[in-house]
Amino acid sequence: TAAAEALRPAGQLAVITGPQRSGLVQYVAEHVGLGYVNQIAIRKEFPLRTQSRFAHAHWVINVLTKPRIKHFLTDPQRTFNVPADLPKAASGADYPQDIWLDPGRGDRPRLLRYDNALPERPVRRLVTTLTDEGDHVVDPFLGSGTTAQVCYELGRRCTAGDINIHAIRFTMARLLDEHIWPAEGTPCAS
Repeated sequence: TAAAEALRPAGQLAVITGPQRSGLVQYVAEHVGLGYVNQIAIRKEFPLRTQSRFAHAHWVINVLTKPRIKHFLTDPQRTFNVPADLPKAASGADYPQDIWLDPGRGDRPRLLRYDNALPERPVRRLVTTLTDEGDHVVDPFLGSGTTAQVCYELGRRCTAGDINIHAIRFTMARLLDEHIWPAEGTPCAS
């Protein structure tokens, strides 16, 4: 409900979940007046091993828009930029598919680490696709700060938060150590 109220007309919401929550997200979104745009499946590099069911080896991104109307796909206020790194059709034309098999890793070898971090590539694709430079991105589940980092690098404004104060601290340390201090020539504390 809060996202539906906060989105501008033709604004978009991308919700990344596991497959077990995807249907619930779509149901609630429809109930509060958001419209379905896409569902994207992203392969997980390291699914958890199970013996009593199939391993959840992917994330699901539900892309929703405001308002829920028939013609939102042609709304000139809606942003859709095809990322350059998506596969091309045999003709060479852009061919944005809804299955991303190459997410990259989220574990960040030799860098600051955070449990359950999303890989950067899918977040970069979402921000590039659904926003333009200078647009405002909101991430209320900041986690490891991948969205904040991508927004910083792509010139988007970002407002983020998390119920876990350590996520905020981690993200600030990550941005300072990996981006801001090196750009300023400030010696890192490491």
